[in-house]
Amino acid sequence: MGCVGTLDYRDSHQSRGFTIVELLIVIVVIAILAAITIVAYNGIQNRTNDAAIQSDVNSLVKKIKLREVEIDGVPPAGMRSNGSGRYFQGVTFSPTKSAYLLTQDNLWYCEGLKSGSPAYAVAAKSKSGTVFIYRSESGNSTTTSGTAQASCGSGFDGGVYYYSFGWYLTENNWLLWIN
Repeated sequence: MGCVGTLDYRDSHQSRGFTIVELLIVIVVIAILAAITIVAYNGIQNRTNDAAIQSDVNSLVKKIKLREVEIDGVPPAGMRSNGSGRYFQGVTFSPTKSAYLLTQDNLWYCEGLKSGSPAYAVAAKSKSGTVFIYRSESGNSTTTSGTAQASCGSGFDGGVYYYSFGWYLTENNWLLWIN
């Protein structure tokens, strides 16, 4: 004799799984949120690197100005004083190394004549790709694109300038005047 009125357990507690469409929607939402997070993180990281480079350029300019007072003139770049851009006599500097783009020579000091007067420039390229440059003749800092070397060396009389740089790509190393 069968039980009348009893329900089969499987009929009353049927579990329902997620459909493929629902799973795909969840995956797409997670992917969109991840992309937004990565873009926001990269933007924050670029701004942090840019701020560090800008601070480094300003700090190096202060050291150069002190050296300028000590020797009563624009400090000679290594290329002039000993024939190598590897040195910057009388100047040592501790940059925020992690903020620099290291796929090219970086952190340049250039000196020469501008409109017949001694002048210098400091240029450095951030990991974001922005070049920060200070020019002594104007006393202003600006930003540009391109390489730090080209930005540093532009505008000197006859295209002649002398230089020192901090990061040397060929040797994959920071040079001696950098702590």
